[in-house]
Amino acid sequence: MKIGICTLQRFGGDLSANVHFHSLVLDGVFDEAGDFTLITAPTLDEMETLTRTIAERIARMCERRALDEDHHDELALL
Repeated sequence: MKIGICTLQRFGGDLSANVHFHSLVLDGVFDEAGDFTLITAPTLDEMETLTRTIAERIARMCERRALDEDHHDELALL
């Protein structure tokens, strides 16, 4: 079980619409007995793999949406 707190912020400092989340997440987990176990940070290789995977998926999504005339501007995001 991971413990975290997440709040939704709807406006920026100038009252413009700026919907985003603020999250606080622990670097570990509590087991069923209530004991906390620290989780080690990801390695550089794991971070590179994750970043590459996310970038590839976003590019594929933009390519799919660019074919739809309602989202033709997403081609520029590639």
